[in-house]
Amino acid sequence: MPRPGFYKPKGHIMPKSLLTLEELAKVFKVAPGSIRNQLSRGTFPVKPLRIGRLLRFKSEDVQRFIDSGEANHA
Repeated sequence: MPRPGFYKPKGHIMPKSLLTLEELAKVFKVAPGSIRNQLSRGTFPVKPLRIGRLLRFKSEDVQRFIDSGEANHA
């Protein structure tokens, strides 16, 4: 039975949380600069949250994108 506050996405367990740009780069196996470039061009598929000057990404949005299969075509 999953612990409260956690969900079980397809493939692996990722807690509900906010990911940093560096953590997101590890998930997608790309350089953080590649994500920054796509964000500045407006082509990155996962919308970031801005907390002051910081960028964070909802883990559930990232998992939804991965589960959609679009990650294989990006």
